[in-house]
Formats: sequence, structure tokens, C-alpha cells
Amino acid sequence: MRLNKYLLIALILLILTYTAYADTVCCQYDVPGGGTSWVSADCADSSCSYDLTCSVEGDYSFQVYNVEAAQAQATTPASCNCISSNIGGGYGCCQPGGGTDCVDAGGSCQSAGACSGTYLCGGQGGSTPNDWEDCSNTPATDTDAGDTPGTAGTCSVYSSCSGGACTSSDYADTCGSTTSLTEYYNSANTCLSRSYLCVDFEQVATGGTSNDPSTTSTCIGGVSAECSSNTFSTINQVNNTDFCVDPSDCYFNGGAGGGNCDFREYYSEDSADACTGIDACTGTQDYD
Repeated sequence: MRLNKYLLIALILLILTYTAYADTVCCQYDVPGGGTSWVSADCADSSCSYDLTCSVEGDYSFQVYNVEAAQAQATTPASCNCISSNIGGGYGCCQPGGGTDCVDAGGSCQSAGACSGTYLCGGQGGSTPNDWEDCSNTPATDTDAGDTPGTAGTCSVYSSCSGGACTSSDYADTCGSTTSLTEYYNSANTCLSRSYLCVDFEQVATGGTSNDPSTTSTCIGGVSAECSSNTFSTINQVNNTDFCVDPSDCYFNGGAGGGNCDFREYYSEDSADACTGIDACTGTQDYD
């Protein structure tokens, strides 16, 4: 009689154990490099909730576990997005909202735009829409496309997640004066800076730059420059050639001479820009 009592207790325990295990619905994920691995952590029911777990511990053999896993593959709802988190190794099943839900390190579902430390759900740096982007590892950006002192811009370094976006520290190109510029530009995950001065842009006039009426020559204009509106702007100066104001009035052309036979001499001088180089061919003097 005592033996039958023990057999009855063992039978009841076996039935309860089988029922609990058979009702379990487990999740799967693809193993990098091919194949499928079944996990024994988070599982999903018809609502993609995680209130069920399965285990390969105890008396269940690997063969029995595979049988249960095959059953789970057929019964886990297709609407469940069962994924392994790319942060902290978390694993869970979600009902995606637009395909951008993420699983956090604890295995819980998060919506697109959610933050977890420095990570952003569905950020641009994730390898898939369901991944987390590490804002602290996001490449820096520059609105003027890099080291371009001729265009004003702002370089941004990303470091944290807040309000559904990676937040940044911003560095704007700045004129220290009318003759100097600090240019910020992006490089990998950070912003670097470079200083620019007049010498980097201004070019002096060349050719016939002196005030010499004894020869007819051409003064070749240079490049004027100054820093304004947080960018270095430049202007190409025009060329000017010495000439007689009205050659027909000159004696050598049979004219009467006089004021209209003046010879106009061009020479170089500084333009109205802030940089002080002798860049323009706008200096003039008329000779009788």
C-alpha cells in the first residue's frame, strides 16, 4: 500500500511538470554565420508578453528540448518580433510599432526614440531599425561639410540620448576679428579646429604696380579678404592698364593737345577690405 502511495505521488508530479513544460512557447534567434539557436530565457504567448519561460535544466534531455522548441516555432505568433538586444545581451519579444521597436538590456520592449543610457532606439547608427544606436559613438557632423572656411557652419559632437534623439555639443565657426577665423570641422566622432588668417586668402597685386608714367603697363589685381559673418570672404580684384584718356586729342595724333590728352597711370594700393595687403589696382594719377 505504501508503494502505491509513492507511485501515485510520482505520477501526479510528472503530469504537473509535463503540463507546465508543454504549455511553454519559446523564442528563437538566428545565430550569426547561419543556423538557429533556441534560448531558454524570454518567451512569448499570443500577446507577445514574457510571462512564460522554458528551461533545459532538470531531467529534460537535449532531444526533448528540441521537440518542444519545434512546437514553439509553430505556435509563436508571427506578429511577435523576437530579437536579441544589441546592448547588454538582453532578449525579448515585441509587437513592433512600425518595425522600430527595440529590446533593452533587460529584455523589455522599447519604442522608437526611447533612450537607454547613451543608446537611442532606432537611431541612425543601428545596423537594423530594431537596433540601438550608441550616441556616444555616433560620428560627428558639420553643416558646412568639413574644413571649409569659405562657408559658415556648425560642428556637432554627439554624446548622450535625450528626448528621442542623440544630443550634441555644438561648435560654430567664429570670426575672432575681421582678420581671423576659427573653423570647426568633423573628424570621426569629434570636432577639430583650425585657425585662419589673412595670409591664407589675400593675394597682392602684381605686374605694373608702381606709379611710373614713363611706361605703359598692366597692373594685375590680387585677391582681397576679410572675416565677416563667421566666414572668410574673398574678392578677385580687376586688372587695369595705363592709357591715354583721349588719344585723338594728343599732338602725336594731330590733335591740339590739352587736358583730354592726359595719360592715366594705374598703380596698386590696398582695397577696402580688412586685410592690409596691397591687393587692388585702383590707384590712379593723370599726367599731362
